Amino acid sequence: MMRVLVVDDNPVNQDLFARQLGRLGYEFDTADNGEDALIKLATHTYDVVLADLQMPRMDGYELLRRIRANARNATAQVPVIAVSAHDASHSPVARGFDDYLVKPVAKTLLDARIRAVVGEPNVPDEPAVEPLKSTNTILNVAALLDLIGNDRSLAKVLLVEFRQQIAEATPDWQMYVETPQAENARQLAHRLKSSALSVGAFHYGEVCKTLEHQCQNAPHAIEPALRELIAAGALTSQAIDAWLSEHNTEDQ
Repeated sequence: MMRVLVVDDNPVNQDLFARQLGRLGYEFDTADNGEDALIKLATHTYDVVLADLQMPRMDGYELLRRIRANARNATAQVPVIAVSAHDASHSPVARGFDDYLVKPVAKTLLDARIRAVVGEPNVPDEPAVEPLKSTNTILNVAALLDLIGNDRSLAKVLLVEFRQQIAEATPDWQMYVETPQAENARQLAHRLKSSALSVGAFHYGEVCKTLEHQCQNAPHAIEPALRELIAAGALTSQAIDAWLSEHNTEDQ
């Protein structure tokens, strides 16, 4: 049985990958950043590493460099698949990764790419473009259920986690309105964008994407996007509460 190390600082993404890998029959461990991943790689053997590109303390690029640094170590040859919430401006494969996936990743595509990088024969062809596309809907639970194999119990867990992330981020957005901190806002927007797209909160994810762009290109004009994100958070939380209430009642 293959063993996969998932390296991602976002608990929603960790839970999603963990449940997908478990359903696919893989063993797996998780790490919150590159430093934690190196510790696990020093004490365990993995067949594949899934590494987020943007993480605190040590990102995916530095993690890959450290893994490949000691050519005599067997760990140096482990296949590393880059994962990110957006298309990179330069292909991570060109920078040494074995493959590259854009989150959220459908279970069948994840399985195919893992098997491909370890050289398993007869890997079925998969579409190059991920079938789940973001649209400006407040909450598309159908997309989430499609992503996780219609596991409603996991959907509830992920939605509750994301609602908590919104609640924890809202005071920060309000603070950044009063005291602009473009780089901090950009990092938080990137992190929440990934969660939002994974759980089907496409409107929130698109506003996060807008704010991330503004922080990079017009850091002194981010207030409108921040206010829009605060409003989007309220709408998304209401939609999550409504869905949870409806389906908790059905389950009783």
